[in-house]
Amino acid sequence: MGYEYQQNYNSTPVMPDDNKTIAIVALALSILCCCSLPGIGFSIYAITQANEVEKAMNQGFPLKAQQASKNAKLFSWIAIGLTVVQSFFTFVYIILVILSEM
Repeated sequence: MGYEYQQNYNSTPVMPDDNKTIAIVALALSILCCCSLPGIGFSIYAITQANEVEKAMNQGFPLKAQQASKNAKLFSWIAIGLTVVQSFFTFVYIILVILSEM
């Protein structure tokens, strides 16, 4: 599996998007929506990967930066997905408890 990166006219690698925004949004959702512990864990890992993007580019490793960017995006979406699933099951549980008391 080869890695490609964009180049500008000076043949200098372009820094990939660090996906820090989506990682922070995933963390906020994980905390606010039923305090999803797996979501919080994946979000924190996504933030650390997002921070690695700029470090890798400054050290001259564009492929490592691109991989860190992909990891940040992937783990952010995993965190959001886990949070949504946990929130759904929490909502269903609350509805079932309310219906059982009737």
